[in-house]
Amino acid sequence: MEGCGVLYVATQNLRCLAEAVRSAASVKAVAPELPVAVFTDQPRVAGAFPHLFDVVRPLAASTRYRKQWQRGIFDKCLCLGDSPFARTLYLDTDTRVLSPAVRQGFSLLSRHDVALVPCTAENSRSCRLYGRPMFNTGVVFYRSTPAVASLLARWSALSRELFDLAHEAEDPDVPFLAAGTEPRLKRWILQTDQLSLARLLAPDLAPPGLSAVCLEDRWNWRRLPDGSEVPEVVVAPCMEYKVRPADSPGVLGL
Repeated sequence: MEGCGVLYVATQNLRCLAEAVRSAASVKAVAPELPVAVFTDQPRVAGAFPHLFDVVRPLAASTRYRKQWQRGIFDKCLCLGDSPFARTLYLDTDTRVLSPAVRQGFSLLSRHDVALVPCTAENSRSCRLYGRPMFNTGVVFYRSTPAVASLLARWSALSRELFDLAHEAEDPDVPFLAAGTEPRLKRWILQTDQLSLARLLAPDLAPPGLSAVCLEDRWNWRRLPDGSEVPEVVVAPCMEYKVRPADSPGVLGL
């Protein structure tokens, strides 16, 4: 697995770092040889977990937007292009890696540049509002190539543009959303990284020179697994894996 690794971005609050600690522990439980990197504005705290985080990158967290969750998403978009790995699995912090089959995802990057799980209208509010195919951005395999670097830079720039639009107008003019979309919903979806990515990369859209492959749902299982799923779930994000703010100090040993 030389050159492969897992990446987290955990900024804006201790809760996200606590979630990253628990998610990284799940990586090490099934694939202990995989290095794990975290970008965080709490490097001292993250450094107390050398058995989980092989690389800790200090990050000055964004202050550009009013709400913490908005700033956290923006931090994520800024960091993906700086992965220390040649082949990266980016994971949102509220995930668990449940199977050694996670190693197989990196093999896909021998033939493709990126690999993601498509959203559906049933499991994605963003997909329902957008009305077109899009990818979930919580589990992303990608390799270090000029085409991917260009995509990530454009994704970050477009995220900033759409985030700013949401903050500048009460009822933003968004021609690619359905007519009659409520202003509050326009502002919300403009501040999701799924929308900005969908304008550049989607199951039915890829930039010239970039190869993308759709992963099965088991790579981003959007509900709590019960162990009966066939084939087995590889990565699962769900609300049950979120850490309550009040519990964060305990998880981090503070």
